[in-house]
Amino acid sequence: AANFKVMIEWTGERIVEPAVPQVVPENGKVNVDFGTARILEISDPQSALSRVSQTSRSLSADAAGKRGHRSVFAKVKQGDLTWQQPVMFEIRAPFEVIPSENQIGENLNFKVRNNTSVVFNRPINASIKGKKFSLELKLPAFGLSQEISINGKKHAAGSNLIELDLGEGTNVKGVVTNWKIKPDTAAEFEHVDLAKFFNDQVGNIFKNEYLSPRSPFVSLAIPKNGIGSWVKFAEQVEIDDAGLRKAADKNGGRIGLPNGVELKTVGMAGGRNIAFTSQWDNFPQEITVPLNGRASHIYLLMAGSTNQMQSRFDNGEIVVTYEDGSTEQLKLENPTTWWAIDQDYMIDDYAFRRPEAVPPRVDLQTGTVRIVDLMDFKGKGKKVKGGAATVLDLPLRSDKPLKSLTLRTLANEVVIGLMSATLKRN
Repeated sequence: AANFKVMIEWTGERIVEPAVPQVVPENGKVNVDFGTARILEISDPQSALSRVSQTSRSLSADAAGKRGHRSVFAKVKQGDLTWQQPVMFEIRAPFEVIPSENQIGENLNFKVRNNTSVVFNRPINASIKGKKFSLELKLPAFGLSQEISINGKKHAAGSNLIELDLGEGTNVKGVVTNWKIKPDTAAEFEHVDLAKFFNDQVGNIFKNEYLSPRSPFVSLAIPKNGIGSWVKFAEQVEIDDAGLRKAADKNGGRIGLPNGVELKTVGMAGGRNIAFTSQWDNFPQEITVPLNGRASHIYLLMAGSTNQMQSRFDNGEIVVTYEDGSTEQLKLENPTTWWAIDQDYMIDDYAFRRPEAVPPRVDLQTGTVRIVDLMDFKGKGKKVKGGAATVLDLPLRSDKPLKSLTLRTLANEVVIGLMSATLKRN
């Protein structure tokens, strides 16, 4: 037959569909009523619950463990039917800073999300890099505040850590990014010398052969040139950095971002211009560059590969270490901070949802720097002719002396490279 229709006829009461809260704050209550169904046992493979209390027909516990989407399974029985009922919810911080998708001018725009039943309607204290100010916060239970706009001219180009003191020991931290902010005219920048760490030219990334380590058996491994897939094994991508090199020659070995921050890079007469790291044996898994002095920010020009099999987890990391051993970490996650050299991500509000700010992209063939708002970028992801590098940044503690910067590749089948690093010294 062209199609078949299967019908199951039931007798007795409808199967219970217990109501589960979609979002629970950390250590908040997860209460589930199974109605006429009887609980036989609870399975919690993700350790998402603590202080579990249950009756024959209800479950009460505290949300525990890591933030994110979690699943607990209740084996239940109703009438003659026994089944595993998933109890699914998301654990969030009690309060969150939610950056606005559109950062207007040099402002920092964000909202505060309340994942609790507490209502706020009072002034609060806030700070950005130690600069304090007050806000009038109106925050409904389980809701969002109105958009808050802070003048960003006194703050950093790129990422800014916002700290909110809600009182009674409740502090909220979040990063709001605006690449249109221009540094203060008194800002001092210093380029980190990476020349002795460069081990290749960025244009060679897909000209190398990545042969080990590989499985000796049949596998769905990426092709040996590091691009494509098992169904696109003949894919070829030409990375051409001539435009970047020419732009550097015109500006004394540097390229400038529209906001005024400059990044040092190699011109036409030079050779190697990137320090690659990888799990492939072609390159070291990590490199460590010594740093010194104090700085409030670091700006990075990076380029490398990633693919659909490395999505939604950390491909690598940047770790800045202070003299006292403490660190700052920038996670290189596909598709938030780590972008493929050969293309821009396709972003929409459906299958390819990604609410974070779009990092600046530097088109290697032309030397053009693109700074765009997420709202303007949606639906425009595509291959980039000649390839593109990515500008990333990391706020630092200016009260601590610096020791080193480490670039480390964590994921298989990717290559991650550092082309430039600039420290903001004040």
